[in-house]
Amino acid sequence: MIPALAWICAPEGGLEDANKQWFDFTGLSRETAMGFGFVSAFHPDDVDKVVKVWTDLCASGRPGEVEARMLRHDGEACWFVIRAVPLLDENGVVLKWFGVNTDINELKRIEFELAQSQLVMAVAQRIVQTGSWSWDMRTDVFTCSPECASIVGLDTSEITFETLSSRVHPDDQQMVAEAHQSALQGEELNVEHRFLLPDGTVKFIHARGRLILDEVQSPRAYIGTIVDVTETRLAEEKIRNSLADAQRAQESLAEAQKLSHVGSYRIKPFRGEVIWSEETYNIYGLDRSVPLTSKAIRERVHPNDREKVAAVFDRGLRDRQPWEIEHRLLMPDGSIRYVHCVTRVEANPEEEPEVFGAIINITERVNSEEALQKAQADIVRMNRLTAMGAVTVSIAHEMNQPLMAIVTNAATCLSWLDREVPDVAEAKMAAERLVEEGKRAGDVLLNVRSMARNSRPSMEMVEISEVVSHVLTMLRSELRIRQIDVFVSVSTDIPTVHGDKVQLQQVLLNLLLNAAEAIGANDGARRIDLFVADSGSRSVVVRVEDSGEGIDPVALERIFEAFYSTKQQGTGMGLAICKSIISAHNGTLSARPRPGGGAVFEFSIPFSEESS
Repeated sequence: MIPALAWICAPEGGLEDANKQWFDFTGLSRETAMGFGFVSAFHPDDVDKVVKVWTDLCASGRPGEVEARMLRHDGEACWFVIRAVPLLDENGVVLKWFGVNTDINELKRIEFELAQSQLVMAVAQRIVQTGSWSWDMRTDVFTCSPECASIVGLDTSEITFETLSSRVHPDDQQMVAEAHQSALQGEELNVEHRFLLPDGTVKFIHARGRLILDEVQSPRAYIGTIVDVTETRLAEEKIRNSLADAQRAQESLAEAQKLSHVGSYRIKPFRGEVIWSEETYNIYGLDRSVPLTSKAIRERVHPNDREKVAAVFDRGLRDRQPWEIEHRLLMPDGSIRYVHCVTRVEANPEEEPEVFGAIINITERVNSEEALQKAQADIVRMNRLTAMGAVTVSIAHEMNQPLMAIVTNAATCLSWLDREVPDVAEAKMAAERLVEEGKRAGDVLLNVRSMARNSRPSMEMVEISEVVSHVLTMLRSELRIRQIDVFVSVSTDIPTVHGDKVQLQQVLLNLLLNAAEAIGANDGARRIDLFVADSGSRSVVVRVEDSGEGIDPVALERIFEAFYSTKQQGTGMGLAICKSIISAHNGTLSARPRPGGGAVFEFSIPFSEESS
């Protein structure tokens, strides 16, 4: 009648008998179960465990128990706790074993469900990085979940309310103590603070909790949760720092734009949205407090540039290609500002185009360039006049010859006409010579005037042979006075170049005068060689070689620098101007020593496209 599975075994462990409940549950017959046949009543996975425990008990003669599954008569496995107690004689020898198998299947089910629930809770807490804790105020027992222990970096056995409180960051301990005190008075705990891990690492923890009261409203327990918000706080700190950096960068950018006179803008043309930087407002001279409109922007553009600017903008927007343009702004006071715009368009065809750009105030640069150009033009003219001053005697001589010829031919013409029978034919010939010499004098004066006038470069098709001829004509008497021989070699059929004839004459005039001065009082050969030829690389080469003292290697490196001169009375501008003139003609000018003594100056200019 025992309400359990009861059995009796021999001292060595074999089954001798069992009650009806045991046989009814297992479905085994008495013959099958006797001896060690009872082992077949256990689940195959638990047989080894049961045999080992039973063998150890029989060998020790001590009572014991084991949990195992037994197979019911219908094949279902149920959990039992098997307890065995030996019956001993007066000498302690086992006479019989008595045992009871108690059904714990429901308890195992509850334990399993509890374990599953705890597992799910632990996983959930780990996922959300939230731990739970409780403090039984009656027993003073503090418990916490595995995730709670993981967050605070302590073993569950080490965690108490005091240990957790002691690891609160010193700067936060007062705040946390006050929050807990308020919670123990009935308020809800809701506090965020820093927590020191054993390794010194600082975590940010958000703790929540509440007091649990019993049926008579007395404190029974204090329970709560903690959440690891370290990543969130660090991310927020990073965002705050990034925002601060962005603010500083924006302020620095605004200051940099102000210093560099560069503004930026963003335009959504289809929506009519325009965003300008502060410097862009300054460049356009518009008030930030007044709403920005396309009309206000368009009216600020110089009237003569509006059509050009609109065309470039529309084309770039249509093709979604970047563009650059320089144009003028007409300010309210009538002044003009020059700006340079650099723009790009977001080229995603599925979205509305968006224009990003920068605008640069280049007014100072343009004004400086104009002033520089004027100064350079003045220096070029002064250098030209200086060069002409050096050939004043030659020019006077060249003018004297045609003037004397004009006087002579005029007298001759008059004498032929004063005869009793005027010789008209001879008078006509004298008059024709008179016209030729007049033209010759006019050409000399025209050439001198063009060299002396302050005119802008006039780019045209130029025959280098004519440049050479005119310069040699001006220098003929100067070279004769200095007793310098000039040997000229000009190749035939040299194509024309595109340039300013007067400026090219100035370059050649300077080079020949420098060569003549370099020869100076040279007792040896007093000779200048002038070569004009096709370089073979679609350009003409003009080379001046002299038999002077040559060029010092140190001076050779700086000879084309402005204000550098090897002459005591030199300005140092002649060769610098020559260099700039040739560069403006897309050519090159160089100097080198001449083998055997002297110097070589050479410039080359590409042929004009019309000569191709």
